[in-house]
Amino acid sequence: MLFALSWKNIWRNPLRSAVVIASIALGLFCGIFATAFMNGMGRQTVDNAVTRELANIQLHEPSFVEEPLPSRVIPGADSIFAALRADTSVKAVAARTGVTAMAATAKTGAGVVVKGVDPVEERRISRLPDDIITGNWFEGNRRNAAVIGGKLAEKLAAKLKTRIVLTTQNREGELTGGAFAVVGIFETSNSTFDENTVFVKRSDLSRLIGAEGDAIHEIVLLLKRNESTDSMAAMVKNAYPGLSVRTWKEIQPEVGMMESLMRQMMYLFVLVILFALSFGIVNTMLMAVLERRREFGMLMAVGMSNRRIFSMVMIETVLLSIAGGVLGMALGEGAVAATAKTGINLSSLGKGLAAIGYSPLVYPYIDAGFFGGLCLLVIVSGIVASIYPAVKALGLNPADAVRSET
Repeated sequence: MLFALSWKNIWRNPLRSAVVIASIALGLFCGIFATAFMNGMGRQTVDNAVTRELANIQLHEPSFVEEPLPSRVIPGADSIFAALRADTSVKAVAARTGVTAMAATAKTGAGVVVKGVDPVEERRISRLPDDIITGNWFEGNRRNAAVIGGKLAEKLAAKLKTRIVLTTQNREGELTGGAFAVVGIFETSNSTFDENTVFVKRSDLSRLIGAEGDAIHEIVLLLKRNESTDSMAAMVKNAYPGLSVRTWKEIQPEVGMMESLMRQMMYLFVLVILFALSFGIVNTMLMAVLERRREFGMLMAVGMSNRRIFSMVMIETVLLSIAGGVLGMALGEGAVAATAKTGINLSSLGKGLAAIGYSPLVYPYIDAGFFGGLCLLVIVSGIVASIYPAVKALGLNPADAVRSET
């Protein structure tokens, strides 16, 4: 009965109630969409790092992590590669050769990281071949072919078929070099990666550094589920204690920190909005209580208990909050669903975003479980906001309230 009475009381002044519900809905809509936008940026940054640069897990010879010398290959790499590929939680595995080098053209030079890859393996584990904007991803059997980033191409004044001389150390620690022809230029959302990375065939790089067969410095794993990264890394560490096993969070901790920060900000951002809206709810309910002094006085005079008076005011406030919350969540979910497929294009800020590793096309995303927590926050906010008006109603003197004109 109290719920039905409270709902009727809300609409005794429909304009005021509608304004409160609209303000709650608008505030939650903005909070949900802003949260989804930030969450989408965070997810894309992690996804780009995992699917284009790092994969989920990387294995190295321990000293290679400290100083990436060509002689520090992974012992027994072929058997390790085969065993990891057989794991059901692994989506793809790739082996790489990696060295630091000086890349030079006729005009200038730059320090780079050279990754020797198997083109077929790399296509299974990385989406980088899809980011080729000019040329191709090692098509044909051409020797000493190279794929470079667009930023590096600008820096070296290089284009397709330009010859780049890569100078590095061989396995004996002596300087060696070779000329590679640019066959493809890629462009990702991370301009730093584009400026510092050169991809060549693993067989070509192994020959350059004087390795017998393919020198494997790095084995990378792409998992079917990103959430299983830590558990899989623990299993690999137990299986191969003599190797350095690192997750993408350990290799680029700033990306992992950003993902964690985004998750924390989701609730904090909405909590701040609800806190601000609570003051408007308190003000509205306090006005309603003062306008209904005579009504409350009569209810007290005929024997309605303080507990029921308190409950009625509290229920009215919570119902207002829930009505606004449901409307706001519906609008927010609708806006997120509408932009999740097409994305939001921030190309006007593209260069600045790329410099810090963000994509200019953002796909808002919000987890379904977020709305469960949000419902709880809305109800708690309504309860908290109702306390002062309800206490004010209990403070009325029945005799004075009955004589009141309002």
